Amino acid sequence: LSRLLDPRSIAVIGASDQPGNLGGTAMRLLRKFGYAGRVMPVNPRRAEVGGLACFPSVADLPEPAELALITTAAPSIAGLVRDCAAAGISHGIAWAGGFAEVGAEGATLQQQLADACVETGFTLAGPNCIGIVNSHARMTGTFASFLVETDELVPGDISMVSQSGGLATMCQAMAQQAGFGFRLMISSGNEVVLSVADYVHALAADAATRVIALYLEGVRDGPLLLAALEAARRAGKPVVVLKGGATPASVAAV
Repeated sequence: LSRLLDPRSIAVIGASDQPGNLGGTAMRLLRKFGYAGRVMPVNPRRAEVGGLACFPSVADLPEPAELALITTAAPSIAGLVRDCAAAGISHGIAWAGGFAEVGAEGATLQQQLADACVETGFTLAGPNCIGIVNSHARMTGTFASFLVETDELVPGDISMVSQSGGLATMCQAMAQQAGFGFRLMISSGNEVVLSVADYVHALAADAATRVIALYLEGVRDGPLLLAALEAARRAGKPVVVLKGGATPASVAAV
């Protein structure tokens, strides 16, 4: 998952200079925190975004980006995944909600997205997630509000995977306030392709991660998660898990 978690170049699909626009937030945060990789804005309605040349589509990029940051709405994402794969991009993050979490129509969109990923071999984080932050690389593949409100991104050796985007960003913000930081913050969202277990496997092999934190609401594949936890154990990395849904109130929240 290195291209997802530590990409050397990012295509921001839906990039914009418009305040409040998610594509604009993506561009501003990457610039604000000093991401050193190449950033390639993609938007057919813009010639330039943030002082960078903007490309009409991923097919027009001068080279395939290692990561596609897809900031557009749910109905567009399956098609964009296919466009990315055709352009040589194999990894992406989709922020948008409006999938299985909202009912039958969203479930249909989610199945179309899953089919697109399977048919093209595309590795997707999300959808319906708050994204990924790599504090060491200053890679902010997120729209987390705490990064809008702070000027500092503190690197640390704790990595967190969360099925709640809000909880993940709150924990990272509180860690920074307490004087220590995160290595990776990963919001897994609806887990159309990648599950918590996949991320734990990756973190077990990540030399910069010392401790793994998880927030779980549910697990689809128990044996896969157990195998990932065993990999973390072999790597000498404690895994600390908060399981949501243990009380009636938390069941309602989940």
